[in-house]
Amino acid sequence: MRFSPDGKLLYLFVDDILIYDTTEFKQVDKWELSRPLEEGLGRLNFGFPSDIKEDPGFYTSIFNMEDPVQNRRIMGIARGEVMKKAVDFFWLGPATGVNFALATGRQWGYGVHSEIGKYEFWSFDLKNRKLGPHTEFHGRPRMSLKVSSNGKYLYIHSAGNTIDLYDAATFKYLRTITLDADMTTNLYVMP
Repeated sequence: MRFSPDGKLLYLFVDDILIYDTTEFKQVDKWELSRPLEEGLGRLNFGFPSDIKEDPGFYTSIFNMEDPVQNRRIMGIARGEVMKKAVDFFWLGPATGVNFALATGRQWGYGVHSEIGKYEFWSFDLKNRKLGPHTEFHGRPRMSLKVSSNGKYLYIHSAGNTIDLYDAATFKYLRTITLDADMTTNLYVMP
């Protein structure tokens, strides 16, 4: 669930987005994301992640869609504006199982592709709407990715008591931060 920036609407994210007024909690609208955005395309599978690097009411994320003509999964980047029920998106290529983390300023996004024995950092040039560099690295069996508040560092964390720091421009390993206990919650990077 998310509230509109003015607090007057509540958005309930299910297969579609149900929109309620916050005075009487009655449904006032519906955004049917379960239907294709364009004729001939498959259903848009797009999460609406909460990210402090994003403008209120906007959500940028990677998405996967089924191409019904070629019968294959494709991925792209989408930026949804919930209050206008609008999505701006662009295609990147075949779906590869990459997650997504937005960098401050929304010019770049980063991702991690993770499969046993093959871990890759990916970058997404959001300004020019294309893939940026990507490279293999020594990953972990379970990991999550966050971008530093200044966009210069990538943090690999989850499933343990360490956070690995990498340079966002070169993907070079910098150091490991060791904590006193396992992380049991999400990592939040504050600006």
